[in-house]
Amino acid sequence: MATTYLAEGWCTDPYGRHEARWISNGLPTALVRDGDVEGRDPVEEDEVVVEATPVSWGDQPGDGADLLRSDRSETSTRRALSHAASSILTRTHD
Repeated sequence: MATTYLAEGWCTDPYGRHEARWISNGLPTALVRDGDVEGRDPVEEDEVVVEATPVSWGDQPGDGADLLRSDRSETSTRRALSHAASSILTRTHD
């Protein structure tokens, strides 16, 4: 049975194999991180060796706020990116 966590985002790796592991919907995922290097390490039914606690990486949010939603349509994603680019261009020309 998988252990669930309240955290969402980068947390200490509950399996103790990496610096951090992405926790999504309360469950560990295969996305791992060691320093600035991200990779994949499949989630197995290994015994949890440490409690998963939230971590942050410099000025990056640790809550996933900087990520695009996977259920967001490509059209709305393109529209959001286009709006962000327009905002940047508008600010640089003011």
